[in-house]
Amino acid sequence: MLAERVAAVHLRRLSPIDFLERSADVYREKVAVIDGTTRRTYPQMLERVYRFANALEARGIVAGDRVAVLAKNQSALLEAHFAVPLAGAILCALNVRLVASEIGYILRHCGAKLVVYDSEFEELLADAPPELERIPVGGPGGEDYESLLAGADPAPVEHVLADEDATIAINYTSGTTGQPKGVMYTYRGAYQNALAEAFVANLRPESVYLWTLPMFHCNGWCFP
Repeated sequence: MLAERVAAVHLRRLSPIDFLERSADVYREKVAVIDGTTRRTYPQMLERVYRFANALEARGIVAGDRVAVLAKNQSALLEAHFAVPLAGAILCALNVRLVASEIGYILRHCGAKLVVYDSEFEELLADAPPELERIPVGGPGGEDYESLLAGADPAPVEHVLADEDATIAINYTSGTTGQPKGVMYTYRGAYQNALAEAFVANLRPESVYLWTLPMFHCNGWCFP
């Protein structure tokens, strides 16, 4: 018992969510995201992440559930990298270059309960499980991603991580040697690789980085 109490004092489980929460506190006026004509500061991005996480929990997403995202590089996918694990779920970013049968296979294989998708790629969900809940990004009428966030609770979500070796994301291969294969990625691995990316790219507080690698590819090497 004494050893457990001592460990709690000087050890903190590694989670990449800490990076966003710290940036929102330290760099309150700095632009975090440039997505087309949209610009958001770190506090604005964090509020959207909280709204997204609260919306997922309100939809019945619980710890260990899989949430898939089918989108090109855009705010929704970036925010999902923080909001999905913040809700205790596991992110599965889908490759938009696959065909509908492969997307359907991945959704079944990972056991996704919900998919957020860019309406541009709706046809890729033709073979998705019929019970899968869908939230479009853009598209005419109905509830979409932005209306979901607008109606969600902006209250901060407490990040409780019991095991830094827990799965934060499942990444799938492109299926060139058979069906796509899933690889589980940990909170600790994502945190450490993110630090390595910042170091290798020589990122500084004044840096503005043009992001080109697809975020569905190995979570953008954890750069997001």
